[in-house]
Amino acid sequence: MTYRREIDGLRALAVLPVILFHAGVDAFSGGFVGVDVFFVISGYLITGIIISELAKGNFSLINFYERRARRILPALFLVMLVCLPFSWFLLLPHDLKDFSDSLLAVPLYISNILFWTESGYFDTTAELKPLLHTWSLAVEEQYYLCFPLFLMSIWRFGLRWVLLLMGGMVIAGLAYAEWASLAKPAVAFYLLPSRSWELLLGGLAAFYVLSEHYQAKSHFLSEIASALGMCCVLFSVFYFSKATPFPGFYALIPTVGAVLIILYGTHDTIVGQLLGQKLIVNMGLVSYSAYLWHQPLFAFARHQSINNPDQYILLILSALSIGLAYLSWRFIETPFRNKTWISRKKLFLFVLMGSLFFMGLGLAGIAYKGFKTRFNYPEKFEAQFKLQDHRKNCDNGQGHQSGDVPFCTYGSENNSKPNMVIFGDSHSAAIHPVFEKLAHEQGFTFAHHGLGGCIPLINVDVLKGNWDRGVCKKVSESQYEYVKKNKIKTVILVARWSYYTQGEYEKDMKGYFLSSDSLDDIGREKSRSVFKNEFLRTVESYEKLGAQVIVLLQVPQQKSEPRKIYSKILMLNEPDNKKTQDAILDYSVMESDHLKLQAFNREFFYSIQQRSRLTFVNPDAAYCHDGRCALGTSEYSFYQDLDHLNALGALELEGLLRGALRKAGVVEH
Repeated sequence: MTYRREIDGLRALAVLPVILFHAGVDAFSGGFVGVDVFFVISGYLITGIIISELAKGNFSLINFYERRARRILPALFLVMLVCLPFSWFLLLPHDLKDFSDSLLAVPLYISNILFWTESGYFDTTAELKPLLHTWSLAVEEQYYLCFPLFLMSIWRFGLRWVLLLMGGMVIAGLAYAEWASLAKPAVAFYLLPSRSWELLLGGLAAFYVLSEHYQAKSHFLSEIASALGMCCVLFSVFYFSKATPFPGFYALIPTVGAVLIILYGTHDTIVGQLLGQKLIVNMGLVSYSAYLWHQPLFAFARHQSINNPDQYILLILSALSIGLAYLSWRFIETPFRNKTWISRKKLFLFVLMGSLFFMGLGLAGIAYKGFKTRFNYPEKFEAQFKLQDHRKNCDNGQGHQSGDVPFCTYGSENNSKPNMVIFGDSHSAAIHPVFEKLAHEQGFTFAHHGLGGCIPLINVDVLKGNWDRGVCKKVSESQYEYVKKNKIKTVILVARWSYYTQGEYEKDMKGYFLSSDSLDDIGREKSRSVFKNEFLRTVESYEKLGAQVIVLLQVPQQKSEPRKIYSKILMLNEPDNKKTQDAILDYSVMESDHLKLQAFNREFFYSIQQRSRLTFVNPDAAYCHDGRCALGTSEYSFYQDLDHLNALGALELEGLLRGALRKAGVVEH
C-alpha cells in the first residue's frame, strides 16, 4: 500500500493520549481509547498488505510472520531487558512474582489473559505492573495468528464472501463486546473476542481503499468526513472516563472516527495536512516504542514512591519515554527491519533465544516466589493484605450476575435461626471476623447478604458499578423479603457510603446510583437526593417489620496503599518499635481529609440520629487519634487495601459493636 504521512500522524494522535492518561492527566480521562485507534490502524495496514499479496498470488505466511517479528519483538525485548534490574531492586517479592508471571506470558502472547485474571485495567494495582500495556500486543498477535489463515481459506470464494464474513464478524464482535462491557468488564477489555471487531473494522477500510469506488470520492466529502472523524477521536479522549462501559457501543466513536480519518483524511484535506506535519509524523514514527517505554517508567516510579508520584514527575517521565522511543526506533527498530543487516535465520534465532531467556527468568521468579530473601521483610505481614473471602463456602459455584445471592449464616449454630442480619457491599463482608467472634462468644447466629458495589438500600440501583442494571435492586428486595419472612429483629447496614454520593478523595464521581423510579438524571446531585430519600424509606420499611436498624458508618479510607507502606517501612526498620509506628502514622490519612470525604453522608446521618430506634456506630473512635486515622500498628495493618479492613482491623471494632448489639438486645455483655 502507498505510504501516507497522515497515518503516522494518526499514530501520534493515538499514543499521546494513552501516555497522558496513564500519567493521570485528568483532561485525558479517555486517553485509553488510543489503543482502539491503534487496533484500527493495525487492521487497516496489515489487511492491506495481505490482500495486496493475495491478489498477486505471492502471499506467504512465513514472510508475514517474519515482518511481524521484525516490527514487534526487538524493541519489546529491549524494554523487557531494561526492566529486569529495576524489577530486582524495586519490586517486593509479591510484585516480582507478578512481574515474573508477565515475563513468561509476554513471549507466549498471552499477557492479556494473565492480566485479565489478575486485575481490572483501571484498578490501582494495575498501574504497578511494568508490562501491563503488553496486553494489547497479545491481542494483536492472537488476531494475526488467525486472520491470515482466515483470508487464505476464503479468498477463493470471492470478494463478496470475504466482505460478508468480515462484516458479520464485526457485528457479532461488537454485540459481544457490548454485552461483555456491562456483564464482564475485565473480559471485554482484555480478551480478543471483544476486541477483534476493531481490527476487522480497519481491515474493511483497507478493502474499501483498494477498491475502485474509493477513487471517486469528492473533496468536499473528504473534508467533512475527516473532520468528523477527528472530532470523534478527540471527543472520546476528552469525555470518556474509567466509568465508560468499554469496549462496547461506546468504542464505535473512536474506532469509526479513526476509520473516517484513514479513508478521508488524505494529504489534500485540512485534517490530513494537520496530521502530516513533520513533528506529528515523527511522533507517529516512534509511537510504538513510546508506547512500550511509558508504562514501565510510570510503574517503577510508582513503586519507588510510597505515595503516588507527583504529576510533574509523571509528565517528565512522559517526555523521557518519547526520548527513549527515538533511541530505540533509531537503533533497534530500524536496523532490525533491514533484511540485509539481519537475515531471516538470524532473526528467528534471536526471537527463539530471547523468548526462552525471558520465559526462563519468569519461571525462576515464579518458582522462588519473587526471591523473598532479597529483602528483610517479615512474611507474616503478607497475609494481612490477601483478599479474605468470608463467604467462600456459601458463594462457591454461585453466579451473582443475576442477583441471586445466597444468604450465609454464621455463629454458634449455623443451622439455627439468625438473631440478626448484616446487609451491605464489600465493606460488610470485610467486618465478618468481629461479628463471628461475638457470635461464638455470645451464642447468637447472624446472616449476611450482599454484593460488592451494591448499596443496601431498597429500590436502589447502582450505575457504572460492578453489576448489570437491576442486580443491586434485586439484591435489596431479597434482603427485605428475608427479614420479613424470618421476623428478624436486628438489621445492620454496612457500606462504603461516600462511594455512592461523593466518590474518591479530590475526585467527584458522577452518578453511582439512583432509584429505578427515574432514569433521566444520573448526576451526583440526583444520586445524593436518591440516597437520602431511599435511606429513610429503607429504615422505615425494616422498622415497620419490627426490626431495629443499626448503621455502621464508613471506616476511614486511606490515601496510601497499606501493603506498600508496610513493605517499604519494614525493609528499613524492625517491627514493633516506635520509629516504625511513627512512620506508619505519617502515611496514615489525616482525620480532616477523612471527614471531608464523609461530610455529606455524616451530615445527613447526624440530622436523623434522633430517631428513637435508629442506631449509628461511628468507627472513628477505633482508628482516629491525634489528627490521624491509623493504617495500623507497628505489629500489623488494619487494612487489606485502601478502604477494606482486614481481619485484624475489623476486630478493632469489637468494643463499639458490642455496645450497639447490647443496646439492641442481641448480646448481654
